[in-house]
Amino acid sequence: MPESPALPAALPVTPPPAPAGGQLSDRVRLVRNVLPPLILLVVVVVEALILQLRDQTLEIWAHLLFTAFWGLP
Repeated sequence: MPESPALPAALPVTPPPAPAGGQLSDRVRLVRNVLPPLILLVVVVVEALILQLRDQTLEIWAHLLFTAFWGLP
């Protein structure tokens, strides 16, 4: 049987440094709280701009392009 590699005498005592942006859970919480209202704001603004087109054909194309851009079904 081949011999196993030698294990280190002891593991390092100090933990790795924390990331510069804070804890991951804090960043996840921030994104979860900010993204939904931001998406809603973008959709409302785009819909308000589309309503000002006044041409039915242009409205349909604008909705299709906006939906295709965001990748929504």
